[in-house]
Amino acid sequence: MLRRLFFIGTPVRETPRPAGWRGDCDSTGGMTAAADAGEDAIPVKEGRIAPFSYYCSQFRIISMKLTRYGSDVLVVMTLLTIGLIIVGLFIDLIWLQALLVALAIVLGAFTLYFFRDPERNVPAGKGDEDIVISPADGKVVVVQDVIDEEYHKGPAKQISIFLSPLNVHVNRIPASGVVDYYRYVKGKYLVAFHDKASELNERTHIGISNGRIRILFKQIAGAVARRIVCEVKVGDEVHIGDRFGMIKFGSRMDIVVPPAMIVEVGLGDMVVAGETILCRLPND
Repeated sequence: MLRRLFFIGTPVRETPRPAGWRGDCDSTGGMTAAADAGEDAIPVKEGRIAPFSYYCSQFRIISMKLTRYGSDVLVVMTLLTIGLIIVGLFIDLIWLQALLVALAIVLGAFTLYFFRDPERNVPAGKGDEDIVISPADGKVVVVQDVIDEEYHKGPAKQISIFLSPLNVHVNRIPASGVVDYYRYVKGKYLVAFHDKASELNERTHIGISNGRIRILFKQIAGAVARRIVCEVKVGDEVHIGDRFGMIKFGSRMDIVVPPAMIVEVGLGDMVVAGETILCRLPND
């Protein structure tokens, strides 16, 4: 399965024109150029366009990594896209051909965009056992005090993140430590931002402890998301920022931390998996 795509895009800054080319227009509408006197000058006759190498230099190659968690969906959507285009070739109606091709392009582009897996600058290093980073991209929709009877056995703080279908959906480990708790709950598919989604929807619960803090985080399926991918199990040693799974097509992530932790995000904040610090222990 191809896991890295390449796209052509325009550069951020202007590329210098080739030597000997002024880029003026002559009376015929063509490009005129004059050779400079220097050694590297490229003599170009009047009316000739700039060298092909100049136009090539106006573009750059951008790569986009795709997550392996979406290989099954990518195969299905690739076949569907090709199928729509082939069907369109055998239809006489031009407008219907155009509609099928446009639909194939939109479906293919959205699928590739959804399963992108960009690299992240993880704030690891000294003191990383005292922080919790975001395990998911999205918008903070809940910051509240709760009573967690499942893992912390008492008061705790909860941060909830809503992932729209346009967010990156690859999930990352929020803190280094050892997985000491795992539970899968088969549930409903309410919209992910529903108040009861964390209690009623299909989800996985993962607990991590590192001697300094204990964290419970939940992958919660939404109305569109129908599959949760989670690769960790009890006993695994995990590292902050590592990829561990994803929730496909819209979802929610709950993070439950000890009450002593200082929350550094607020309602409405946009967070980035593997980069944004959600909370930290107070200085000793």
